[in-house]
Parts: sequence; C-alpha cells; structure tokens
Amino acid sequence: MKNGVGLGLTVKLGFGLSNILSRLELFQKDLDEALMFHNLYESFPLPNTKDYTENNRKRLKELVIKKSEDVNEKIKFINHGIKFTEKKERIKLISRVALLKLINSRFLAIYKDEESGKLGNENLGIKITQHLTRVRESVADFIKSIDNDRENLKLNGVSEKYWEHLNEAIDIYSIGYHRTSVFVAGRTIEGAVDDILRAMIKSGKIKNINLRSTKFDSKIGMLKANGLIEEKLFHDLNSIKFDRNDTGHPVAVTMSKDENEIFIKRSIIIIKKLQLVKS
Repeated sequence: MKNGVGLGLTVKLGFGLSNILSRLELFQKDLDEALMFHNLYESFPLPNTKDYTENNRKRLKELVIKKSEDVNEKIKFINHGIKFTEKKERIKLISRVALLKLINSRFLAIYKDEESGKLGNENLGIKITQHLTRVRESVADFIKSIDNDRENLKLNGVSEKYWEHLNEAIDIYSIGYHRTSVFVAGRTIEGAVDDILRAMIKSGKIKNINLRSTKFDSKIGMLKANGLIEEKLFHDLNSIKFDRNDTGHPVAVTMSKDENEIFIKRSIIIIKKLQLVKS
C-alpha cells in the first residue's frame, strides 16, 4: 500500500530535536573556549591586554548572536510545525539578550588576582549553564510529553505492511493534529480492504474493478457480500469510513484528543481482524 506517508513524523521530529541539542552542546563549548582565552589574558598581563580581551569579547558577542539565532531558528521551525495542546509548552528559545548581559559582566572585567577570576568564572559558568539547561530541559519535556501520549497506543500484532502507516497516525496524534491523524488511520484501513479485494480479483472470485475509483463503502459492501466479514466488522468499517470522511473534508467536524485516541485503538483492532480475512 503506497500512500505517500514517507519517513515517520517522529523520526523527522527526533532528528530536529537532536540537532538542536547538538548545537547547544557546541555553543557551550564555544563559550567555554572564549572564557579560557580571557583567563589566559588575565593570567599573563601585557601592555595591550585590554585590546586582547576586548577583541575576544567582541568575537564572542558575534558568536552568541549568530549561534543563538541559528539555534532559535531551528526551535521556531519545530514550534511552528507542531500544534500544541494546552498541556504542551513550546520549546524555549535562547535569550540572546540575557547571554550577552552575562558575557559583558565577566568579559569587561579583568581580575588581577587568581581567586577573583576563579569566582567570576564559576559564577558565569553556572549562569550560562542554567540558561542553556532551561532550553535543553524544555526539549526533554516535549519528548516526554510525546512518549506519554503514545503510551496507550500499542501496535502489537499489526503486520509490517500496515505498521508504518498506523504508526504515522500515532505520531500525528501525539503532536496534536487529531483530524489528520484520523484521516491517515482511516486511509490505512481502506488500504487493507483494498489488499483483500486485490487478492480476490487475482484469484478470480470477483471481477476486475478499478479500486482507485471505487468508493470505500462499496468496497466494504463487497467484503460483506462475499461473506468475508461478519456483521460487527461490517458496521465497524462503515463507522471508520464516516469518521475518516468527516475529517478529510475542508470544513470538517472537530476531533478531540480523546476521540482521536479511541479512533486509533479501533483502527488497530480492525486492522488485526482484516489481516485474518481469507480472500
């Protein structure tokens, strides 16, 4: 069944979040390196030490502006692409203003004694780490919220053929796009019905038909007419069809998170039953 889902949404999202965390780590290293040079200039004062420290501060300022904008751009992209519910907070941005203020407070000072410099370094390091940790923790909290949403939706027993597509529906559900999730799950169900009908056509049990132009309810009716599904599964499939069609229209009914979760659970059960149908 080729329905163009492609790479799993969580895989794409996970790559983006990992990319943000990697950039934050490199950012921290750049800050530490600049502080190391500042300490070096303090430890071995020269007539033009202030020139060295000022150049180092300016270089770090430019780096903070560039890298914070770079990381924030990636965060904004993910935040913009995710429909947040009231239970999910956006991933926090780096505050360029706060970082520059911290940097100026340390890099504009040149301590003559080692102990004062050491205390200044520790104070700066703690505050910068706290700021970047706040961003890292917001990423971790977001990942945890997605994992929690997926906890009750297990795909045990679903064949590999349909696993990827139902998993995509769960991915979309977990980030709050409930109508889209229902549409994808419903499309997966229809794909499973198509597979049964293709096998029937191939074996000569039914005449050759164009499945792409055949309505979903007609396909369900063919399974019922040929005695392949019982009454309950027949009604369950029609219910899935109605919900899928409602969410697929431009002006559609709203779909809550709880309704979306129930729909996916029903879809998993139906897929398992369809896998057992002998065509």
